Amino acid sequence: MTANVRLLVLASTLLASVALGGPALAGDAPFTEEHVLGSDVSGPSRVIAVDFDGDGDQDVFVANRDRLRWYDNKKNSKEFKERIIEEGTYREYEDADGVDVDGDGVLDVVAVGHQQQAFDKTGGVVWLENVSKGRAWKRHEIDAEAVSIRGMTVGDLDGDGDIVVAVTGYVGLHWYANEGKGASWGKAVLIAEKGTGWDVAAGDLDGDGDVDLALAGMEHEFAWYPSEPKTPEKWGAPKVLKNECKFAREVIAVDADGDGDLDLVGVARTAGLVLYFDNADGKGTFGPDVICDDVKEPGSIAVADMDGDGDLDVVVAPGDYPSELAWLENDDLDFEKRVVASTAKSRDAYIGVAAADLDGDGDTDVVVGSYATGSVRWLENSGKK
Repeated sequence: MTANVRLLVLASTLLASVALGGPALAGDAPFTEEHVLGSDVSGPSRVIAVDFDGDGDQDVFVANRDRLRWYDNKKNSKEFKERIIEEGTYREYEDADGVDVDGDGVLDVVAVGHQQQAFDKTGGVVWLENVSKGRAWKRHEIDAEAVSIRGMTVGDLDGDGDIVVAVTGYVGLHWYANEGKGASWGKAVLIAEKGTGWDVAAGDLDGDGDVDLALAGMEHEFAWYPSEPKTPEKWGAPKVLKNECKFAREVIAVDADGDGDLDLVGVARTAGLVLYFDNADGKGTFGPDVICDDVKEPGSIAVADMDGDGDLDVVVAPGDYPSELAWLENDDLDFEKRVVASTAKSRDAYIGVAAADLDGDGDTDVVVGSYATGSVRWLENSGKK
């Protein structure tokens, strides 16, 4: 299915920084000011900080029910302009990422939808080609027939130098080979029929030089799938990291402890857990550790140095209300919760979170989507403890 891809250049003035009535800042330093990016974002599902126009500042990408858009950062001035990538397809976008698919040096978008109604053919796996510094886009289908997709990741899974897309959902864990700078794609390659999950992350987890996959699974477990060296079409049996994690919702592969190998950080929403899996030997021997169990239904996470002390902290956005947007301060892998904002009075829920320096002042700010108010805002980090 092909839909029109067009750019909306808004005739309105730039979106200025204003206070938002709704979720309130909790006053826990260093976040002191809140700015609205957009107030007509129905059901935001993914928020990402990327530089789409190559001007050196961090823009904000948002996926929601029927639209992909980005907010153009105007030279770190705290002013952003909304630009539409695609709208009106009603794909129910569930996940997306910014990545250079065609190797031209600029970031494109890969996105997945999860609905499966036959009458509107929603769902699918697509990539949107950035053809003019984010001002114009061209849509390409990777798999128009794919349905019930919940999560995705990108990486060179087959070792040929091209971006490969891995997806998960109700129909297993699959990947699509890029057969030439995004111009053509192979059929879905099944990794695991039972690899149903909400999210998937890519990285070399066992130190053998190829890309493995980690899964936040629908069977209430975190697991990872080792790729067989030099035979990317073959995958080893899943290695379960922790089960009984009700609603394992999201997983990120990152070197959380700075020892040179990839660890995993995840959230189990209904279980109310934020977990850190230390890659103890760099070869995929993981030890689970609960770093927070008092955030109500954590749904989205971002990993970044929030306080400028050189280690990585964790930002947590719950997916229910009343809820608290919080960051977990890392002190030698001992994490302390600090509340950024609360929805206790507004009955709102945070959906999607990203961390990046949006105003160019050298510290890390937070971007978050809001479900009830249909908005996206960013919270300014003052850099003060």
